[in-house]
Amino acid sequence: MEFTKYEVGQRVLSPCQDGVTFDLTDSGALLVIHMRNLTTEETQAFKQALAFRSVVHEGVIFVLVRMGSLQWMDAPYYRWRSRNLTEIELPGDSHSGLAVHAMLVEATTGVLVAQKLVGMDNATSVRILEAAREQPEIPDYNARLARIYAQYSTEELLKKATKK
Repeated sequence: MEFTKYEVGQRVLSPCQDGVTFDLTDSGALLVIHMRNLTTEETQAFKQALAFRSVVHEGVIFVLVRMGSLQWMDAPYYRWRSRNLTEIELPGDSHSGLAVHAMLVEATTGVLVAQKLVGMDNATSVRILEAAREQPEIPDYNARLARIYAQYSTEELLKKATKK
């Protein structure tokens, strides 16, 4: 297995647009929040706490994340694109969850501003992992994702997540 070293202050991405990326690996999850022109408030919110929710819509898994008390953001997840996922194991007990390596990146430069390892709660971890196990191959994934985004805002996806 190949390991990548991530250091605050180092470039970890090519410059990009605002967004959130979520990926499952055999050792947990990777969450990358990339935002342009990060403010002190956003950096502090990332360092405080991360909240997670999830919803599956039309076979697409959405991981919803909030930094501190800022607005919710969403990251679509499609397990068939996870290069470092060979098996999906559910947490062994009700007190454990996914280990999430969370990174905050300044999108204009691709530089890592902050990172941390957080534990996702058990219920959300199990929902995401079970959904990933059951997620079918979606030949028109990109078109389906674009259609969902044209119909639903992050707030609407969040409402779907909280009803479950």
